[in-house]
Amino acid sequence: MCESRVVRPLRPGMRLDAAIEAYLHTVTAANTRRGYRTALDALATEFGAECDPALLVPDRVAAWFRTR
Repeated sequence: MCESRVVRPLRPGMRLDAAIEAYLHTVTAANTRRGYRTALDALATEFGAECDPALLVPDRVAAWFRTR
């Protein structure tokens, strides 16, 4: 069964690490949450946990993802 959740938009000035935690809080399946955490922690390591996620450039994130 597919389940959808409403995720609040990013707050101005929100840090990437806070956005990751907010998102992971919405994922109810433990194994899925664990897998997402691994990928998102790597994303935070690459781009900086303190960066503003609204400023991430999609092409740069996609290029990073392809090299993983």
